[in-house]
Amino acid sequence: HDRRTPPDLAGGRARFPGAVAGGIDESRISGRTPGEVAAEVREAIAATGGEGHLVAGGCVIPIDTPPANIDAAVEAARSG
Repeated sequence: HDRRTPPDLAGGRARFPGAVAGGIDESRISGRTPGEVAAEVREAIAATGGEGHLVAGGCVIPIDTPPANIDAAVEAARSG
């Protein structure tokens, strides 16, 4: 839930030498456009410098999330 509660990804990365997970607001992914999802993922990767970061939702991704949004998140994560 890094998008809604502290610490954010950069703060978590500063506190913990291992990997952090997050960057996708699972409560909003199903209602966003693929472009908005990709931008959110790219911003999250930038916050951690792309090191030790598993791109993920704070909890489960809703089952009604459009496949195009999942694809956009995956592609943005792969391209950094």
